[in-house]
Amino acid sequence: MGPQGPSGATGATGATGATGPAGSTGAVGATGATGATGAAGAAGATGPGVPTGGTAGQLLVKNSATNFDDAWTSTPANLAGVGINATPDATNKLSIASDASLFNHNGAGHQHKINKAAAANTASILYQDNFSGRAEIGLTGDDNFHFKVSADGAAWTDALVINAATGLATAAADPTAALGVATKQYVDAHAGATGATGPAGATGATGPAGPTGATGAAGAAGATGATGANGTPAYSGAGAPAAATGANGDFYIVTTNNRLYGPKAFGAWPGTYVALVGPTGPTGAAGAAGATGSAGATGPAGPTGPTGATGA
Repeated sequence: MGPQGPSGATGATGATGATGPAGSTGAVGATGATGATGAAGAAGATGPGVPTGGTAGQLLVKNSATNFDDAWTSTPANLAGVGINATPDATNKLSIASDASLFNHNGAGHQHKINKAAAANTASILYQDNFSGRAEIGLTGDDNFHFKVSADGAAWTDALVINAATGLATAAADPTAALGVATKQYVDAHAGATGATGPAGATGATGPAGPTGATGAAGAAGATGATGANGTPAYSGAGAPAAATGANGDFYIVTTNNRLYGPKAFGAWPGTYVALVGPTGPTGAAGAAGATGSAGATGPAGPTGPTGATGA
């Protein structure tokens, strides 16, 4: 074998090979040793003492930032303010921060009373948006019932006012659509003053007579009337009345000639009378001859006469 020849020049670097597949996840390492216990912290400040005891329904009042009154009370009075999850102030002496408030009955009904000192004051419920008024209902400035609204909490409109004396409602403006409620009277609060009453109109023509109504039920029987005065009797007889017959005011009829005497006065009958039947009238004129009557029916045949004498 001959001697080795000189080394050849280094070849160019080959291209980078493709990335191989990811290796499998290694095993979880062992848990480290537990660390040393830390040093104890400083002692905290002493909290406010809360008395124990008390019964259901009693109230415990806190009289300072760190202390409570020593006793529980069932009927607290003249508290400067009460806050439930909120802080009361000089105006809102009862302040509640809650999703809802429940005022429940105690076995029957329940009233929510809002009282004011005088008619010119306010007793109302105010509805706010971020503590700016938007609606208010109640007795605002007088004793009428107001429904008020506001767009900014400053300028307010009485949308509806119900008069305390008459019960009539006054609305803020003339509605352009039906109110949707039954009303007996509507008043436009922005309308001008009522004008003077105009002259009475001419009387309209009389309408046609209505149909005759049904006969009403018979009324109750009336009370018996007072007894009337005695009537005047009439006497009768065949001759003129005797002086002792009858009394003043009576009459007498003579039945034989139909004469009427009376009335008797001052105990005597009058000397004259009234003839009840007038004199016989004159004979009337002869009536016209009547029309000739129709011929009568033929009578039956007479009996046969005797035989005549024999002729000479």
